[in-house]
Amino acid sequence: MNSQPEALELSQNGRGEILGHPTCLFTLFFAEFWERFSFYGMKALLILYLVNYLFWRQGEASELFAWYAGLVYATPILGGMVADKWLGARWSVVIGGVIISIGHFLLAFEPLPFLYSGLACLVVGTGFLKPNISTQVGSLYRQSDERRDSAFTIFYMGINLGAFFGPLICGYLQVEFGYHYGFAAAGVGMVVGLFVYLWGMGRVVEREQSIVQLDAEITDDNVADNVEPVEERNIETPATATPGLSKEPTPARVYRDRSIVLIVICFFAILFWVGFEQAANVMNLWADQNTNLYVFRMSPPPVEVPDVAGGEVSADLLSTGPQPNTTGGSTWRMGAAMTQSINPFFIITLAAVFAWLWQYLERKGQQPSTPMKMLFGVFFLSIAYGIMLLAAQTEGRETSAALAVLPTGLQIDDNGSIYSTAENEEGHTERTDYGATRLRFEDGTLKMRGVLTDLDWMRALGATATTDLKKAVETLAEKAEERAEEVRHAKAEGTMEQDAKWSVKVNLPESVGPFVPVAGLPSRDGDDEETVPAVEWDGEQRVLKA
Repeated sequence: MNSQPEALELSQNGRGEILGHPTCLFTLFFAEFWERFSFYGMKALLILYLVNYLFWRQGEASELFAWYAGLVYATPILGGMVADKWLGARWSVVIGGVIISIGHFLLAFEPLPFLYSGLACLVVGTGFLKPNISTQVGSLYRQSDERRDSAFTIFYMGINLGAFFGPLICGYLQVEFGYHYGFAAAGVGMVVGLFVYLWGMGRVVEREQSIVQLDAEITDDNVADNVEPVEERNIETPATATPGLSKEPTPARVYRDRSIVLIVICFFAILFWVGFEQAANVMNLWADQNTNLYVFRMSPPPVEVPDVAGGEVSADLLSTGPQPNTTGGSTWRMGAAMTQSINPFFIITLAAVFAWLWQYLERKGQQPSTPMKMLFGVFFLSIAYGIMLLAAQTEGRETSAALAVLPTGLQIDDNGSIYSTAENEEGHTERTDYGATRLRFEDGTLKMRGVLTDLDWMRALGATATTDLKKAVETLAEKAEERAEEVRHAKAEGTMEQDAKWSVKVNLPESVGPFVPVAGLPSRDGDDEETVPAVEWDGEQRVLKA
């Protein structure tokens, strides 16, 4: 009897242990780390991609996000059933990982069909993977093994580490290179996680089979030891016992009471997760539109709305490019997606603190019950949104500027949102919204909420430009690219100094009409306090300069 558990432990020690746990636990740890890296990295970018890149209205973007998040939580029920009846947990994880990887890489392409098909793959793949990798953690230990709880704690830490690094890395790539690079990084992370799982799956299977075999042998031995012949049993019925008057609750009543408690707990858990999931939705947009993301300075550069009358620009500068640092500190600005790493950071750093707190309260006999801890969670979530409500009332006020008429090429709809229309190559009329619905024109006033991105301004201004000006800008871009290539070769060959400055100019036709620069370009030497004007006079000739 006792030799079998010892033999099992010896066989596992032969395979090696880490922190007192079998090495196959860390196969699941790193596989889940990379899966959560990809999940939370993509999730941090999704709502920002819809609003700031595809220029969806916020309501439409949040609706798609809600469908995605809801299905991601619903499909694991079906995935678990499929695994139990047909595929098994191991191959469900493999299939799910492959589908998730495909979904992330589909998001790396711009057309909308790739967006919808990519999200569909992520929903289906998560349904296969998520419930079945977690169950394998429990299957590595016997029910009586005291290491079981700590194993889930280690596994859960892998989840939070992935949730921490995913938004940081994917968000950084989005800021530096674009959204599709961030989505592709999430796909790479999932592929790495899949390879980790396939590499260690044999050890996981070996451990699971050993546990099942041991449990079966111990159960058979216990049954044999406890069998008692019927004729030797002494069954007595107390004379005082009255049928039907037992004070012990019946099984039906126990099940009913537990079901009621479970329903109540689920109700409050649903409310909690509805609020919590807004972190990647409305809270993410708040970070993007209403938060100073210049980490090392007290306030962001000002955003000024140009005062336009009669269709002519009267302001000479719009603060869209890098501005002089008047408040001190670095001008580095973190991406809004990177703020999604704040929550897992505090989970990781405070986990040990709360573990100590619960043990301390347990020794005092004052540890709250699990439902009470959940109640505390809902309470603090409510407090957090109360704080955000005060912030919204303070920072969400509209700023406005007088605007007699809209510039040529822009229109307004019944809601006051600004947009333009143009025919595509197929002859269909396409609508382009500006300001991600944060710009509105009402009663001769241009109104803005939040922080308007540089791209919004440039696209809106581009829609008002004349054909001649657009051609001049295109010519400037072509000449600048050609000249840049010549400069690179010259510096590589040593015929031009490495720190030499260069510029390209094109003439502006008279048909362009009055033209005043509305944005500055950073100087070539990196000095934030100097800017190269977009338009300058060259004697009697007006030129556009890059």
